[in-house]
Amino acid sequence: MIFRASFVPLVLDISAKPKTIPKQMQKGMVIFMDETDRTAPANAQKTYNTLLALLCYLSILLFIPLLKKEKNDFVAYHVNQGLVLFIIEFIVGMVLAIIGLILQFASPLMFTVLLFVFAVFSLFFFICHIVGIIHVFCHQQNKIPVFGEIKIYKPEENHSED
Repeated sequence: MIFRASFVPLVLDISAKPKTIPKQMQKGMVIFMDETDRTAPANAQKTYNTLLALLCYLSILLFIPLLKKEKNDFVAYHVNQGLVLFIIEFIVGMVLAIIGLILQFASPLMFTVLLFVFAVFSLFFFICHIVGIIHVFCHQQNKIPVFGEIKIYKPEENHSED
């Protein structure tokens, strides 16, 4: 039989009357639970799915949950959102880099303006990443700003939702 220990306040005198034990400690007096407690595996799976969904918004780490074969709807949704964000961020970065190479030699003033535009786009993408991470921790399937409607990734097999 497997037992799981819970938080136990430091009360050593078992024979003490309940009046002497503070109310906060009386609530936390459960010491052991038997294996019929099914919340631990469900919480572990939810934590694992949250971790996979979090990786979707951390740039190249997106490929870890993308290549996993078993994904539930929550993780698959955030894989799609992270993939859209990654691809658009990559395309915008490459276009601005190529324009920057041309303008660096042609017009230093325009290159400075382009650096400002690049900073604005970088800030926007950073905010999109933060919004996605907040949605993961709130366990929501909300769209990221501007291009959250785009669907690129469709998983072959969806497993149960959390």
